[in-house]
Amino acid sequence: MCAIVHRLLFNQAMDLACDDVGCWRIVQPLRRYWQVDLWQSLFTALLNAAPGTTAPLADLRHTFETYLTANAFKAKAIKQMIVKQEAKLFEA
Repeated sequence: MCAIVHRLLFNQAMDLACDDVGCWRIVQPLRRYWQVDLWQSLFTALLNAAPGTTAPLADLRHTFETYLTANAFKAKAIKQMIVKQEAKLFEA
């Protein structure tokens, strides 16, 4: 999942680094206008999930949904982009 999100954000393969305390992180810096806290929490949670446990997907989903609910204009813009993308997929 991280690799897919990373590819969508950066259009390149994901490179990882391990910090001093053993936490994995992405090497590429997130753009400041990308809601860094949201994306950083997603990558941190998914890359550092303990072995044998499930990633906290419900919590991440709730975080993103809360952000989009509070910023309805961004949710609307995303929906419009998805509709345009789908239309292009089905053009012949």
